[in-house]
Amino acid sequence: MTICLHCGAQHTETCEENFHTLLFWEMDGGLFAEHHLLVLCYQLQHPYMLTQSALEVAQDKLKQVLDGQLSVNEFREQMQKQAKNRDYKIKGTESSHAIYPEPIHWQMTLAEVVDAGIHNYYASVRQWAKSIHEDLAV
Repeated sequence: MTICLHCGAQHTETCEENFHTLLFWEMDGGLFAEHHLLVLCYQLQHPYMLTQSALEVAQDKLKQVLDGQLSVNEFREQMQKQAKNRDYKIKGTESSHAIYPEPIHWQMTLAEVVDAGIHNYYASVRQWAKSIHEDLAV
């Protein structure tokens, strides 16, 4: 059993291995519609991957997608357009990465998306996104 130091997931695989499983499902099953939401959720639960500024933007984009202000495609297009003009870096480094002010007890992790299976992929990613949004709003 592996316990992730970042999100607390308890699973036989690491979060990175589970993430790669989901990427495989997307490629093998043509399940691309929620890809950017998957990546966004993974990064939000593993904030060391982002800079503090990118984490704040990610939280806002998640809210906009879940509130229906942006589709996942519109989110992707916005991020592509802003890539050349943004004044912050996305990728966190060992010396400069995001952290939450307080530890977050995530009600759902990537492990549950994998455990729900490929046939529930879209619904599970959406459920995971909603749970992250709720956990961050507390």
